Parts: sequence; C-alpha cells; structure tokens
Amino acid sequence: EDWLIFTADMIKDQFLGYFISQLGALSFERFVAIHWWSWYERRGPSTIVILLVVELITNVPSWINVVLCQFDYIPHEMNMIFFAVILLFSILVSKKCNQNTVRTLQTLSGRSGNYSVSHAFQVKENLSVLKSILILMGSAVPIVSLCFIFFMVFFFAPEGWDRERFLCMELLDFSISLYAPTFIYASITTIKEYHIQLYSIPAVRKIADWNDWK
Repeated sequence: EDWLIFTADMIKDQFLGYFISQLGALSFERFVAIHWWSWYERRGPSTIVILLVVELITNVPSWINVVLCQFDYIPHEMNMIFFAVILLFSILVSKKCNQNTVRTLQTLSGRSGNYSVSHAFQVKENLSVLKSILILMGSAVPIVSLCFIFFMVFFFAPEGWDRERFLCMELLDFSISLYAPTFIYASITTIKEYHIQLYSIPAVRKIADWNDWK
C-alpha cells in the first residue's frame, strides 16, 4: 500500500506543478505565434515542435522537482518555493507576451497591404487567445492560493496544532482535486472557441444543455 500512496502523492504534486506552469508555457506558445506568425499560421508539420516544447516546459521541471522532493533530496518547503517561483515566472512571461502583442498591433495599425492586414489579423487573434488563457488561468488563482496557504500552515504552524496541520493537508489535497472541474467549467462557459469544440462531443453537449451552459 505504501507504493500506491507514494505514487499518488507524486502524481498530485505533478498535477499541481503542471497547471502552475501552464500560464508560462502557453504564453511562450503565443510568443512564437506573434514573432514567427507567417510560419506558424501555415500549421506545417514543423510547428509540432512548439507543442512538444510547451509540454516539456510544463512537465520536465515539475517532474524533476517532484522526484527530488519525494526522494528527500530537497525538503518539502523547497518544493513549494519552486512552485511559487514557476508561478511568478509564468506571470512575468504572460505580461511580457501581452505587452509585445499590443505593441506589435499598434505598429501595424498604420500600415496597409495584404501582408500587413494578415499580420494584424494574426495579432488580434493572438490577443484573443491570450485573454482566453488568462480566463482559464484566472480560474486557478483561488485554488492555487488556497494550496499555498494550507501548505504554509501545515509546515509552519506552532506546536500543538497537530489537528489543524493535518486538516490543512487534507484541504490541500481537496483543493488540488477541485482544479480539473473548475478548469473545464471555466472553459465551457467563458471561451466560445473552446466550448464550440467541446459541444461536438455528445456527452459534453448533454451536460451543457442540462446545466443551461450557453
């Protein structure tokens, strides 16, 4: 039974790290889309490399951190500090990408010609996607904040708070489990391009109709 609990604990930490990394990874993908828009818009076979890089960004650092923590190479406090650094870095990357996109759109606004029009259209689409990313990631902010609070209480609560400490650990696990349904709900209800694709799945369409999600 120990190996099962150990494996579940690793997957839990990886799940948290994966979604914390999403904002930075997806912002990187949008950075590529805005700076190499002509190549990226064609969606040729070579663009699959960007998808692989995004998955590597979200998975590899998190897995390295989880393995080092679970095998006691680093303390659990460092594990959470690492997640906090990833979150901060992701926010900075997202902000920089959004600023670059707005600046590029302003530069193109005074130009004419099919090339400039196509580029401007791509930039506007980029802004729309960035907004969608922020909506999705914004749905995670309350949950991630709770995770950090519960973790801090668990490790830094004074002696005699054993009941409160272990309650916080249970609430930490519960908060992480809430993210997937929260993510799906935010996607379906707020992002038109996303939920149109989801509605093509019969089971999802029935759930959406039952809940009156439009």
